Amino acid sequence: MISKNMNISRINKFKPAKIMLHSADEKLTVGHMGYWIEVFIESNISFSILTRDIKSYKKLVELFPKYSILYAKMPIDVESVITAQEELESIFYTSNMAKNIHLLRFNHLKHIFIGSENSDQLSKINKSYRAYDEIYVSSQSQIEKFKETLSNVGHLKFPIKGKPQLKDTFTKTLEKNPMQRVLFLANKIDMTTSFLLFIGKILPELKEHTLYLYLENALYTKNIQQFAIDNALDCTVFKEKEFISNFAIDSDFIITDISHLKVSLLAYNIPILLFIPKDKNREELKIDIPLNTLYIFSDYQEFLDIFNKLEEDKLEKKREEATEYLLGKTATLETTFLEV
Repeated sequence: MISKNMNISRINKFKPAKIMLHSADEKLTVGHMGYWIEVFIESNISFSILTRDIKSYKKLVELFPKYSILYAKMPIDVESVITAQEELESIFYTSNMAKNIHLLRFNHLKHIFIGSENSDQLSKINKSYRAYDEIYVSSQSQIEKFKETLSNVGHLKFPIKGKPQLKDTFTKTLEKNPMQRVLFLANKIDMTTSFLLFIGKILPELKEHTLYLYLENALYTKNIQQFAIDNALDCTVFKEKEFISNFAIDSDFIITDISHLKVSLLAYNIPILLFIPKDKNREELKIDIPLNTLYIFSDYQEFLDIFNKLEEDKLEKKREEATEYLLGKTATLETTFLEV
C-alpha cells in the first residue's frame, strides 16, 4: 500500500499542479490516461494524475516517470492528496465511477467530465452526471444526447471541445494518388465467414493497389500473406489494433465489416465501404455512423459497382457533415482544449 506521505513526497517533486486528471476504473485507467496525457502535456498547464488502484499507479509511473502520478486508495488518502496541492483549481474525470464522489465533495474545485476515447458512444447517461460543473463534449451531437437523456441539465455547461487527439489527422493532407491505397478491417471470426471469403475474392481486383489488411484471425492472416506473395501483391497484413490509425491516415479508402465501423474512421475524410451480409436488415443496424455516409455492399458485384465509381466520391459532403456533427472537426482545429 502506498501511504499518503509517499503521495505527498511525490507531489513535492513536481511543479505545483493547477489541474488533476482522475480515473477510478481499475481495468481501464492506464488506457484512459494514455489517451489524454499528451493533450494535457501540450496545454503547458501543470497537472497531476490521480489513480485509485495500485496496479494502475505502478504502470503509469513506469510509463510517465516525468509526471506527477499519485495514488489514493481510501477517501482519507484522497483528502491528503487534495490538501497537499494548494494551487489545484480543477479536476478532470475520465470515467463516471462511484469513487468520484470522494473528490466531488471539494466545492472549491471545478469538476469537469471529459470521458475516454469511446465514451461518446458507450457511456450510459444518468442523473449522476449532474454532479459535475462542466462536461466537455466533442460536438453538438453529444449536447443533444445529454439533453435528450436528462430531462433537466440544470447548472451543467457543455463546452464543445472537439477531439484534440484527432487534430493531426484532420490537418494531414495526403499526396494526390487517388484510390490507390486501401485499408481492410476484418473481424476475429471463422475464416469461412462471408466477409473474409470476400476479401480473398476481390484481392486480385486490387493488384495495382497498395493494400493494408488488419485481420485478427491468425490462420487467415497467414493464408492472405501467402496469397499476396504468390500473386505479387503489394500487401501489408497486420494484427496490432493500435496500428490501424497509422495505416488509415495513409489510405485512400477503407473497406470494413460492421464490427470495425467506428466513428473515428470519419476523421480520415476518405470513402468508407461497409460490408453488410444480405441477411442483415440495414435499417435495424445499430451503428454509430449514419448509413448515408457509407458505401454499402453485400456481394462481389455490388462492390465492383461502387469501386469502379469511387473516384467520384459522391458521399464526401455527407461524410464532412457527419464528421462535424459527431466529432466536432471545427472545434478540434480552433479550440484550446484546456482553459482553466
